[in-house]
Formats: sequence, structure tokens, C-alpha cells
Amino acid sequence: MKDIKNIPLFFIPYLTICGGLYQISYWDTFNINGLAFISLSDIIKSSIYPIIFSGLVFLYTIIIYYFENRQLLEALDINSIKPRSKKIMIIAFVACLAIYFLFVFVLGFKREPIRFVIFGFIIATFISATFSNKKIFIKHFTSYLTYLIIIDLIIFLPIFSFYIGKYESYQIKENVKYKYAINKSPSNNLIIDDTIKFIGKTENHFIFTDMKNKSNIFLKLDKIDTLILYDSK
Repeated sequence: MKDIKNIPLFFIPYLTICGGLYQISYWDTFNINGLAFISLSDIIKSSIYPIIFSGLVFLYTIIIYYFENRQLLEALDINSIKPRSKKIMIIAFVACLAIYFLFVFVLGFKREPIRFVIFGFIIATFISATFSNKKIFIKHFTSYLTYLIIIDLIIFLPIFSFYIGKYESYQIKENVKYKYAINKSPSNNLIIDDTIKFIGKTENHFIFTDMKNKSNIFLKLDKIDTLILYDSK
């Protein structure tokens, strides 16, 4: 790849944007403006999970395009790449979407959080294939394999950041996997125990929601002496 020394100048703000997409998606599930509470360092740290997840996609790409087509790719002139049939690409994309909606809306997977990751994978794959098919940015590369991997990185990472945010937040919203605490609140001279689900932590608050996701509870860090969180079973 040409001008490789300029990659870090692009990569750091790119990760920040991906982290921001994750935060927006995650907190929006609970009708919270996450960017109003989350610090820049939290946004950057939130990119780690999407990077790891997307890394599996890149590993798959390397295996498929390198180990199975090693001799072809090494001898391939990047300028001689012929575009794939747009009709076949569109048919494959529509077929994948049809199968997805069949599983989600017909076979009862509507409440499964993993549906967001699958949908994100379908969308990212189609966009990535479209980019590589049109040879966008290809003039900056000398290796076709490197070009494919970088295109996947550029496309998959922000899309997965958004949909992983949905996946993780919906695990909590749908009561699939979450941490919870017991909130004791007075009512009519009685102490009522209320189970509340942990959503996340900001610089100044622990944020919870009730089991029906109808209300959000903000607890200031400086007001809490001890907080015990339990894993759902």
C-alpha cells in the first residue's frame, strides 16, 4: 500500500467515530443520549470489542482469499481485475435478506439479539463487495489481497460497531443476559425491594433500568458507598 505512514492519522479518528457509533446505538436502545454522558476515552475504549469481532471477519477473508487463492493473488495484476456481475450480487443480497427476515419474523427469532449482528454482516458484506467491485481506492494499492482486507476494515468496523451496540443493549433489554442490583426504596412507610438492571457507567453515574425497560435510573457515583451487581441466571 502506498503512503502507509499516513495510516495512523486516519485510523485514530476512525476508531473514535466507530466508538461513537457503538455508544449511540447502545444507549439509544434505552432512549438515552449516550454521547451526552460518555467521555472521549470511553468512546475510544468501546472500539475494542468491534475490532476483535471484525478481526474474525478479516481472518476469514485472509483464509478465503489468500490460502485458497495464493498463487492466483500473488501473480494477479491489480489493474486487470474484472468486476463481478451486478445482477448476481443484487440477487445474492436480496436472497440473504429474504432468509434473514424469514428467520426473524416467521420462525420466531424476532427477540434474539444476535439478529443485529447477522443483519450487520449482510449489509457490510454487500457494501464491501460493491466497493471492491467498483475498484474504489484501488489506485492506492499494489496488492489486491491488501486492498480487499483494507476495504473490509473500512466497511465492516463502523457497521459492526453500530450493530454490536444493538446486540449488547438488546441482551439487557430482552432480559437475555444482564447484571442487576436490588434497589431499596421507601413507599408508604415500607421498604420496597426493586430489581434493576445495570446498563452502564459514566464518569459521574451508574445507570440502571427496570425489568420492563420503562424507566431509567441515574445514581451518582459519589452517593454510593457499596454497589453489588449480580449476574442473571
